Amino acid sequence: MRTHLLPLAVLLLSGPVAAQTIVLEENFDAYLPGDLIAETAGAPWTTWSAAPGGSEDTGVSDEQAYSGTNSGKWVSTAAAGGPTDMVLDLGGQTTGTWAIAFQMYIPSTKGGYFNILHNFNGANSEWAASFHFLANGTCNAMVNAMTVPVTYPHDEWFSVNIGVDLGTSAAAVTIAGNDPVAWPFNTQETGGAGMNQLDAINFFAYAGGTDQTTYYIDDILVIDASSVGIGEQAVADVQLYPNPASDVVTIDASSISVNALWTLRDATGRKVVEGGALTARARRDIDIAALPAGIYLFELQQAGRRSTQRIVKR
Repeated sequence: MRTHLLPLAVLLLSGPVAAQTIVLEENFDAYLPGDLIAETAGAPWTTWSAAPGGSEDTGVSDEQAYSGTNSGKWVSTAAAGGPTDMVLDLGGQTTGTWAIAFQMYIPSTKGGYFNILHNFNGANSEWAASFHFLANGTCNAMVNAMTVPVTYPHDEWFSVNIGVDLGTSAAAVTIAGNDPVAWPFNTQETGGAGMNQLDAINFFAYAGGTDQTTYYIDDILVIDASSVGIGEQAVADVQLYPNPASDVVTIDASSISVNALWTLRDATGRKVVEGGALTARARRDIDIAALPAGIYLFELQQAGRRSTQRIVKR
């Protein structure tokens, strides 16, 4: 599996990043093509009707893969959706900061869908948000009685990053490197007060009600980013400006007294600027002109400790 660091949607929620605990890491390569995911892998996977092995369960496929050889495949047999209807059960979390990241692939003329649930209980579930990938390349994000359109590409893998801070009831989702969709997490998809609980991600074979669905999911990562570990407590933050920026970001280290190391990473954790030494009480510039627009992670390491800040490239 390709390494993901903390998905940057979380950075929109809580500033400095604490230690990470990986709760789930799944690339489907431990299974054979055709294996039904909920039946073969078991918890935390299940289906909408809690019937692994039935028509709602979906198979492992070797047709597309972001890493390794396999992914999960979702296909509809009618525009109304289904029968494939999978649920990643996150256990009814009511505290902490959580990050869910995965890669998604949608062929031309097809669409896809997932939703985030406050409460997973079949027809009595409570929706936090839903994301409708239409066949025209638009994803309609439905949050807090709003529809926010974002674009996505066909015939290539793109990232989806979900961040939820239950302490502040804040959520943000980034799709294919677009600007984040952010909303108060303790609201329902249709508006009004909702539970402040993260219970499940529902992957349904659906594409808005008129289009047919085919999509693949790979490299799923679920992270509990709530705790600060020994040796990973935040160091004194440097100042980054301007932010957002188009060409150059200045690092102002006037507030730190010990030399440090820095790195700039993208949303998957890949180094995009190698960085290097940062002299205490000094300034230096980062050239970001050649980077695609999006959100990046500035990582600072000092005396065995680490902190991170986000940089938005216009």
